[in-house]
Amino acid sequence: MCGGDIGTTDESLQTTIHEMNITTDKIDQQTIHQVIETTNMIDQINDELNQTINYINEITEMIHNEQNITLNEINETNTIQPILETTLSSLNNILSSSIESNLTTISS
Repeated sequence: MCGGDIGTTDESLQTTIHEMNITTDKIDQQTIHQVIETTNMIDQINDELNQTINYINEITEMIHNEQNITLNEINETNTIQPILETTLSSLNNILSSSIESNLTTISS
């Protein structure tokens, strides 16, 4: 073998390694760029999801407040109902007595 052939092979190998390094650097840069873009997209989606969750939580709180108001009104109605029944019964008795009295007066 000639010494020149070995030198040429070394240069060719070094050139190939250099080109591979350049290609690897390009691939690395592209990969990093894609990872950054993907991360930004995921962050944006997360932000939108968080906004949606906050909105749902606000609506849920409003619904709970309305439910509490309705339950309080039902409880008030249930508390007042016996009083109203007693009052109505008393009014019926008074009306009956008044009608009887009027009928007696008219008959006389």
